[in-house]
Amino acid sequence: MLQLEGAKTNTIKTKTVILACGSAASPSSGSDGSGYNLVKRLGIRVVKPLPALTALESDKKNMKLATGVRASGSVKIMAAGRVVSEDTGEIQFTDYGISGIPVFQVSRFAVRALEEGQKVEAQVDVAADIKEDELVSMLKCAVNTRKHQSVSESLSGMFNKKLVMMICKEIGIEGNSSASDINDDICQKLAKHMKSLRYHITGYKSNDYAQVCQGGVDVSELNDNLESVNNPGIFFAGELMDIDGRCGGYNLQWAWSSGAVAAKSAFDYCNRQE
Repeated sequence: MLQLEGAKTNTIKTKTVILACGSAASPSSGSDGSGYNLVKRLGIRVVKPLPALTALESDKKNMKLATGVRASGSVKIMAAGRVVSEDTGEIQFTDYGISGIPVFQVSRFAVRALEEGQKVEAQVDVAADIKEDELVSMLKCAVNTRKHQSVSESLSGMFNKKLVMMICKEIGIEGNSSASDINDDICQKLAKHMKSLRYHITGYKSNDYAQVCQGGVDVSELNDNLESVNNPGIFFAGELMDIDGRCGGYNLQWAWSSGAVAAKSAFDYCNRQE
């Protein structure tokens, strides 16, 4: 028989308990992470909860020039010099770093690496579907046929003007300079940077902004029925456990599926206690 003492003086006696307290992410929804303390009191190991599916912060120079831009591309996370995750989609450029679905998808790896003290870098490719040599040819064609315009204007049909302004700044030219001044060498530099915009990742948006948490109840301490190995009769469901998924409904599905498993397992446990 399990006995739980309430916040006041109430005591509830029950054969089993399902803990589905949620994580520390999005506290405005009512989940504040207090479930972790309950779990620790049971002697169950908790992997340090950290934000996942969140935006990444950087100290990159000139990035504010592209604030508000959304562009299709790919993002690759480098931790300690090796690729740990990458994704493709619509990237959002902000005044603090990068955001958008593909950034969310790779953020858990960047966050964990930062927590471990590793150097983290994001490499953004805003022309992911174009080979670099092909991109060079396209840039040459654009500036040569629009020599009367500025660099940023001549490329506006290919890339967002604000994004071009930022990239030009990085290679040492002004986006408002004449397209007639752009030679083959500069086109190659532009293409190279468009294929690999580097962001030194210095931080990430907190749980207030994260969609989910990584970390939580160590699943090695649970059996296949989501029951605590060392605390029979106590079951778990949802994000309280150290399981998180990508964007696309996977975390919701885990909540529903684990809830169904925990409920059936708890029901079967009660029947065995009869």
